[in-house]
Amino acid sequence: MPYKENVEKLLKEEIVTFKKKWRKGLKRVLLIYPNRYYVGMSNLGFQTIFKKINELPDFICERGFYPYPFSFESKAPFKNFDIIIFSISFELDFLNVIKLLMMSDIPILRKDRKKPVVAAGGIAITLNPYILKDVFDYQLIGEGEELIKEFLYFITENRKHEKIVGIFRNNEYERRVYKGDEVAHTFIFTKNTEFSETLLIEIARGCPFSCFFCSASYNYRPYRIRK
Repeated sequence: MPYKENVEKLLKEEIVTFKKKWRKGLKRVLLIYPNRYYVGMSNLGFQTIFKKINELPDFICERGFYPYPFSFESKAPFKNFDIIIFSISFELDFLNVIKLLMMSDIPILRKDRKKPVVAAGGIAITLNPYILKDVFDYQLIGEGEELIKEFLYFITENRKHEKIVGIFRNNEYERRVYKGDEVAHTFIFTKNTEFSETLLIEIARGCPFSCFFCSASYNYRPYRIRK
């Protein structure tokens, strides 16, 4: 099935409880999960950040997945966006990042690229931001609910002199911890996920045991139970 026909089929099978309409003056952000739609839409963190960006008054966000070289919502090429953010859960998906940039005719190395801004976040980046540090303009370390807002205004308002906890720069970084009480939950329902047509609700973050061999325990400390 051709790429765009396949995307239309996936979109028709979605139930979206939150939508944002385009208006003139909005900055365009593309949030890409560099793996299949099935895997990306099974990720509650990906859905949460997508919604968080669209709640900001000055931005509109669309989704991207591998291997599609265009956004899902408007079918626009990647290079048409102001900011591209990769949400990366697995180190093997670093290869898909490179493939998607090549498919989109966007320079891979940041030194060769003027626009769009290309950033990355997710657990794989938090675990090791050094692997593709020459590819991404910025890397977001830790939990993104508050960080994503600060980062987007940091970029668009040219506040690059500010130090924001959670932004990797000059080989120095500090993990961002989300201190709010908002509960992450599914807001796009589809049968094309591991949790088909299911409402996911985050009841806790982190782990009370903090085993040293466990990356989830380390990267999501402290343990927080949602009300």
